[in-house]
Amino acid sequence: MPLKISLIITIFGDDGDLLQLLTQVKKQELIPDEVIIINSLREIDIHNIIKKFSYYLNIRYFFKDTRLMPGAARNFGVQQSSHPLIAFLDSKTLPNKEWLCSALKDWNGSKRSIVFGSTSYKAHTEFQKIVMLSTYGKNAVSSIPGSLIMQELFKEIGFFNENVRAGEDIEWRNRAYAHDNVIIIIPQNSTLIYESVSTNVFSELYRSARNNWSAASIDAQLN
Repeated sequence: MPLKISLIITIFGDDGDLLQLLTQVKKQELIPDEVIIINSLREIDIHNIIKKFSYYLNIRYFFKDTRLMPGAARNFGVQQSSHPLIAFLDSKTLPNKEWLCSALKDWNGSKRSIVFGSTSYKAHTEFQKIVMLSTYGKNAVSSIPGSLIMQELFKEIGFFNENVRAGEDIEWRNRAYAHDNVIIIIPQNSTLIYESVSTNVFSELYRSARNNWSAASIDAQLN
């Protein structure tokens, strides 16, 4: 019998597009057995969105009235998950319909394997193109969003750092690479798209400075 999958989605209020994301999850060739949504600090009218998908998806929603950093939100989601396999998405990273099915095939039943996401960044304006090329490059980037891993192996490697705004994914990935007998799998083809590239030079400078300042306190490198 195939192992069941818990999909953990982290959001921060209306930052991102949860409706569009759940639409993409609903279209998956392989539907996750449960969808855990973690929101914090900024409550939104999410229940009407969930109702639209309640027939297709088994959604469990959790709201925390204090700000959870990205790592803390993922950790909380893992602690709430019911199934042995866990997958990660966030509100700004949209999977294509083959994503989860493809990730499961790449994982291929190996309890020591981690399948990372493969995210392409999409620009709509010339400024976004400059930001995208100078930050992410032309090729798809391996990412925590889109990842698939056994919950048991995740806990063995250790939880995400909960105290930083950025860099916790890189620091965790470094630990995963260094962990004993772990097989890292990066999909050959991109299965996710990120379209929320900054459109304003000042907000991009602020974001970059904030993230690098945050990541400076942990063992992560941001280029």
